[in-house]
Formats: sequence, C-alpha cells, structure tokens
Amino acid sequence: MRFLWNWGRSKGERRANAGALVDEAPRGRHVDDRAREEIGETIVAESSRRDALRLGAMVGGGVLAGFLAGQLGPRVVAAPGDGIGGTTISDTDIDAKRIAGVRIATEFAPGKHAGTTADPWPGSAIQSAMADLPASGGMVFLPSGVYSIANPLTVSRSNVILTGAGDSTYLRTDGSGFTPDRSGMIEINGAFKGIVLEKLALDGANTDTCRGVIIQGGSEVLVRGCTFLNWLGTLSQRGRGLTVVHNPGTEAPPHKGVRVESCYFSNNQIGIVMHRTLYTILNSYFERNVWDGMYMEGTARGSIIGNLVTFAPRTGIFLIFTERETVVGNRVEDCGSGIQVYEGRGMSIVGNHVERCTSAGIDVRPGPPPRDVGHCTISGNFVGYCSGVPGIQLLSDVNACDVADNVLRANKDGVASLGATGTRIAGNVCRENTRAGIYVNDSTYTRILGNRAYRAPYGILAAGTTDFLMVKDNDLRGNTTAAMSLVGANRIVGDNWEA
Repeated sequence: MRFLWNWGRSKGERRANAGALVDEAPRGRHVDDRAREEIGETIVAESSRRDALRLGAMVGGGVLAGFLAGQLGPRVVAAPGDGIGGTTISDTDIDAKRIAGVRIATEFAPGKHAGTTADPWPGSAIQSAMADLPASGGMVFLPSGVYSIANPLTVSRSNVILTGAGDSTYLRTDGSGFTPDRSGMIEINGAFKGIVLEKLALDGANTDTCRGVIIQGGSEVLVRGCTFLNWLGTLSQRGRGLTVVHNPGTEAPPHKGVRVESCYFSNNQIGIVMHRTLYTILNSYFERNVWDGMYMEGTARGSIIGNLVTFAPRTGIFLIFTERETVVGNRVEDCGSGIQVYEGRGMSIVGNHVERCTSAGIDVRPGPPPRDVGHCTISGNFVGYCSGVPGIQLLSDVNACDVADNVLRANKDGVASLGATGTRIAGNVCRENTRAGIYVNDSTYTRILGNRAYRAPYGILAAGTTDFLMVKDNDLRGNTTAAMSLVGANRIVGDNWEA
C-alpha cells in the first residue's frame, strides 16, 4: 500500500499525498490519468488533513470517497487487521487497507475517448463501473467530459454514489434507446437506501417526454448539485427534469424520502414532479421551464425551502391534490401563478417573495367536486407588482384559511376572497393596490382584523353576496375613494381608523 502517512502542510505536500491516495483506487480496463488528476485536485482544494480524516470516516468507499462525497454514505465498518476493505481512522494515523469503493467511469470504457462532442465517452462505461462496485456499494466518479447515454442508466442496489465534476460532466443522448413517455436517463426503481447523484449535467435533447432522473419503488435518494436541461414533451406523463413516484401501487404511507439540493432546472416541460413521496427541495434554481417549476401531486409530503423560480408560464410552485406541504423562503418571479394550491389542504406558505405573476401571486383554488380545499396558513410573505390580478387569491369553496402578516403591494387587490368561507385576514400591510387593499366578493364568515390598507381606491371593498363579515381594528387611512365599502346584513364593524 503506497500512502504517505504525514498529510503535509504545504500545497505541494498535500498534492503529492493526494496523488498517492488516488493511485490506490482500483483500475478498470485502462487508466485515465486525467481523471485521477481531477480527483487529486479535488482533494487538495476541499480538505485539510483533519477534514480529510473526518470525511473519510463517513463513507464506505474509504478516504477517497470521503473527499468526494462529503459526509454522506454508510459508516466505515473496517477495523485494523480484520481483512475487510475500508479505512480505519484514529487521531494520529490512517490504517489504509485498500480503497475498494471507488471506480472511475472512464476507465471502464472499451477504449479511450477524448470526452468531446465529437468523441464522447460511452454511457455503458458508467453502467460497467457501477456493476464493478463491491457488494457493499461505493462511488463511481465521472470526470469532466461528454458522455453519450445510448440507453437509460439503472441504479439497482443501495449505497451507490454517482458523482461528477459539475456542469463539465455532461450527459447527453441521441434518444434512440429511450421510450417516449417512460424512460429516464438515470432510473432508480426499488426500495434502496444511500443513493447519491451529484455534480452531473443531464441533457434531454433528442428525447420525447422522458425524464432526467426517475425514482420509484421506495428509494431514499439525495440529488445534489445537478443540472437538468431540455427534458421536454407533452405526452401523458410530460417531460420532467426529475420525477419521484414512490409506492406506485398504493396512495397510502409510509413513503420514503428524497432530497434535492442546489440543482438547476431549465427548459424542461416541468422542472420537478413529486408524487407519493416525502421530500425536501432546497436552494435550487428553476429558470424558464415551459410549464411549471415544481409540481407536487397526490399525497406528497414535503418542504420547499429557499429556491428561486423564474419564468414558469403556468405555475412557479404547483401543489395539486396534496396536503401538509411546507413552502418557506422561496423567491418566485415572472410566473403565471406564483404559488398555487389546487384542491390541497393544510399548507404552510410562509416567508416567500413573489413578484410579477400574471394569474395571482399566491393562489388557492378548489378542484372538482367533492371539494375539500383550505386550512392553509399564508403568512409573512411579500407579494407585489402582480398587475391586474390579486396578490393573494382565495377562490370559491376554499375553507378556513389564515392570511396573516403579509406585505401586499401594487397588485390589483392585496388579498381577494372570491367565494371563500371562514377566512381570517389579519395583520397584513396592503399598499398601492389598484382596486382595494382587501376585496371580498360572494364570501361568508370572513374576519378582517388589524390590517393596514392604504394608497388604493378602497381600503376594504365587499361586494356580491358577501355576508357574515367582521371588520375590526383596521387602519384604513389614506385611500382615494373610500376607507371601506361593505355589503351584507350580518356584519360586525368597529374600531377602524378611516380618516
């Protein structure tokens, strides 16, 4: 075993030791020196000696896999002298037996390639490298370059990590081995754990209604730092950058969890579809997808946190026939509906920033009968500049939603209740909306409490068959037509500032 025990303090020493470490990775059909240099530079750039020990301890592929995959993967189980492949860590040294859990995909190609558009690496090399991993799993590294994926890649066991070098690891296809309306470039089907896909770019050009990644059957997967481009098509399943369908034979829990972190989705029919799964989507960017940025359907349960969604003509974030979702801290701009709940229940929509949407900023609406939609918390959001449409809109038969402490500026209405019932509208700031700060039409049992609504024609405007209305403790000074105009015989009005 050739490994330099003193990690080294200078960059030159660290580079030499990284090279020695990388040399321990098993070879495939041939050696790809450039790929091994790329791994070595990753080690030098990302880790000090102490970080290296900690990272290596976390991954079954050994120290090398630890550098590449961070703190993910199964625990190392080897101990000194036990004859099991792996790495044992102490405070002072490394018992480096063998780095059995790492494969370099390009070394499993039948021949050498330039990794260019004209001479890409074959996708079969990636599949062969996965097949060569030990039974306990491990990592396949895809160096920078172009890969031609003739047929879908399949991950069919637990504890497999596919990691690339970022957008420079570019997977494309001519579509010949892809079935329209069904195939994915990477397919995971089964109840697997510990699967990681990271730092890959997947291009769906030349496919018809396929997916970049499809996950089904109950797998637990992390997708991190990946790019999804050009997964288009309008057949029944729609083109999708990434899609998850767990427990496909039943709507009932328990479901498994999928995490999507720091990914980029552009020019897909839909960026992500989640269906019957637990999930988190964090810190990802959805830009100019043809229909929706995200589409969550059918007993999905998840958290959508800190994402940027722009230029999705239908919906930025679409929650349909689902419930108990959490949508927090996202920025949504220039979409149809910014965030839409369609026949959903129990949503928490908190702290988002929504601008310049053409249907509504935040839009809660019923589905087909029998309808059961509502019980949503919409709080702490900024919704603005949605010209000609409401900032927050609750349509007919939406029941018992709480709209509180939002800032609503330069929309048609700040908040519009259009046939909803049992709504509480409280503590909002509504400014410079072109019709009313708060507009209520054909709604019942609405409480409007403690809002500040100004610089609009009306602070509060009630119309149609609205009845059972409570309007109290609002500051309605500074509107141009009237502080409020109300209808309905059964109303309680008091303690409002009107002039």
